[in-house]
Amino acid sequence: MIRTIASSLVCVGLAAPAAAQTALPKEGPVELTQIFQSTLQTVVLDKEFTQFAYEAYGSTLAAKEGGFGDRVTGRCLGSSRVIKGKLETEIGGCEYTDRSGDKFYYAYTGSATDMPGTAIIKGTYIGGTGKYAGITGAAESRRQILPSPGAGRGASVSHTKGAYKLP
Repeated sequence: MIRTIASSLVCVGLAAPAAAQTALPKEGPVELTQIFQSTLQTVVLDKEFTQFAYEAYGSTLAAKEGGFGDRVTGRCLGSSRVIKGKLETEIGGCEYTDRSGDKFYYAYTGSATDMPGTAIIKGTYIGGTGKYAGITGAAESRRQILPSPGAGRGASVSHTKGAYKLP
């Protein structure tokens, strides 16, 4: 419950200053909650086919404090195609930045589930800077759409699990 509340506070920038970072192990699990808001560009190709482009910004919170990806910010660019109201395909990439300014990069694809407003996002870590240089690994997220914060905007929460490895 406290981690859930902290997640909400991080999203709106009210979290207390972060404690000093510890060294990142050479490999380990990824278990995150991610909250993102996006701006959407929409092209309606016909009454059943819509293409979206988006830019999303957000924050992450690891299941274990100080774990991989704990309290980092993210920026993602992506595109998705919706046919008959259901996500057909999605592709994108993200840049995540930790409190020290080091970055890691993630490329992903997405597909719909049987549950409306929910998608499975599968991706790979494809490099980074500083302590993340040479990172590899993979993760899978279950993303749920949240109520829109306004016209042309989107919001989502994702629960992500995977593993990373550093050289």
